[in-house]
Amino acid sequence: MMKLSKYFWILTGIIFVDLITTTWGIYTGVLVEKYFLIRWTVDIGLWFFVIYKLSVSYLGLSILEWAWQRDLFSDRAYSYVIVAYVVIWVVGVIYYQVKGMML
Repeated sequence: MMKLSKYFWILTGIIFVDLITTTWGIYTGVLVEKYFLIRWTVDIGLWFFVIYKLSVSYLGLSILEWAWQRDLFSDRAYSYVIVAYVVIWVVGVIYYQVKGMML
């Protein structure tokens, strides 16, 4: 059995935090999803949204892990992916917080 990298587990944690906060924000009315495909999944229902978000996230994560296991992807590159994911998530949260304060 293949051992998964520590980066896989770090990104798994980040994905779940993102999923929980996004779900909470959308279903409490704090956030409004702007991306049409995600908005469509939200309109269908909570479970469809959760399954879609996890599927898309883990498809990308599986590709990263596959490349890392075959030494096609370095530890540094995996770290950049983690930093980029967190930065994009934080920028999105700050943007919506500032935008919400301006409304």
